[in-house]
Amino acid sequence: MSRDRDPLTLRRPARSALIAASVTALSLTASGCVVVHGEREILPSTTRAEAAKALQEFTTAYNEADQNYDASLDADHTTGALADIDSARLKAGKANNPDGNPNHTP
Repeated sequence: MSRDRDPLTLRRPARSALIAASVTALSLTASGCVVVHGEREILPSTTRAEAAKALQEFTTAYNEADQNYDASLDADHTTGALADIDSARLKAGKANNPDGNPNHTP
């Protein structure tokens, strides 16, 4: 006669091993780790004309913001760390020279 072993009747070491295996399996499936293969994705690139236009828009906005010490003038063109650094620089410049940047060179 065979004796069925379910989790309630397992001995302590066997029950601990079963719980550890269950927790490990659950944590691996629920951890959200995925592999992303960005090198396989085909992204549309910009044309030279679009890139030149974007660069010109950025340069114009950046120069206006620097000349007036006004971060809102280039806010549409800067993001992330560049926006943080640039807006802090412009804010400090505005505090020192409220009329604008006397040393501005485009």
